[in-house]
Amino acid sequence: MAEIQKIEFTQVAGQAPAADTLRLIAGNISGNRSVLLVISSMKNRPMLGADTIFSALPAGSSGAAWRTIAMLSEVVPAKLQWDVAPSANGDSEIAFGKPGGAINALMLRSASGTMRALSSAYPLQSFSEPRFARSAAHPPDWLTAVVDNRTCVAFPLGTPSAQCRTLGECAQGLLVHYGPGFAFIFKTVVPGPVRGNLIAPGRLHSAMLDAELRPTGPPAEIFDGTIFEFDADVIKGKLVVLATTPRGVVIASEPSPRAKFLSREYEVPATLTSPAVAGSASGKAILAALDSSGSGPARVVTTEVAIP
Repeated sequence: MAEIQKIEFTQVAGQAPAADTLRLIAGNISGNRSVLLVISSMKNRPMLGADTIFSALPAGSSGAAWRTIAMLSEVVPAKLQWDVAPSANGDSEIAFGKPGGAINALMLRSASGTMRALSSAYPLQSFSEPRFARSAAHPPDWLTAVVDNRTCVAFPLGTPSAQCRTLGECAQGLLVHYGPGFAFIFKTVVPGPVRGNLIAPGRLHSAMLDAELRPTGPPAEIFDGTIFEFDADVIKGKLVVLATTPRGVVIASEPSPRAKFLSREYEVPATLTSPAVAGSASGKAILAALDSSGSGPARVVTTEVAIP
């Protein structure tokens, strides 16, 4: 079990919109190398449906204001599951599950607002938990999603009509460019109390894949405790994984492919959701999350820590 330490998250300065989900994106954004906080906020329309507004703020900024970067309008008033990544021209593109009642289609919104259905070849399957592959090179080349709440698949973004590839059974999955191929980070569900919007507890695993997403070895457990949600990135050559736990957060790092993960758990006196991690200019890990422990809207909180 990882050593328990204390960590302090600080509320982001400025008046943030009420947030449902948070992500961090790092890259050349609008011509500058930076890390952005991106949040979504859903608002029901008076007559029918809902609007989801996406707002962004540079991480670590002291005087900048949140700015709207996109808005999605849907007839079904449901909170979107989504992810964001820098596009080829330095703007941002958004992947999301389009609410359809029993079946959610997988969609990609470009920076210009153009929509592309990624799951049109699978009209009878429902897609959730979309995540862009994490990579130092942009735009991302793969997008993962969970089909019918049980199997993670990957769609190649460079080939619009290509078939998806099955990665394995899990509740959440994320591809990270690492070494000669990919690390596949995934969560499997275990019994226990849920968190937030019915976020089930689970176990955190990693599997190495080659450049064609074929397994190159058996999966391994990253952390031997319970987790809820996770994020991952490569920082200074290390694979770094952040996950929320019943006691706070755990940070795990792998110095090289197939090496043993080093983990450190931090106690946090708050209920955190939407954990996100990215590398800072100093080589530390920027951590961000939503603090929903109060009675009002969730607060955007961040901190910066050394990698284990």
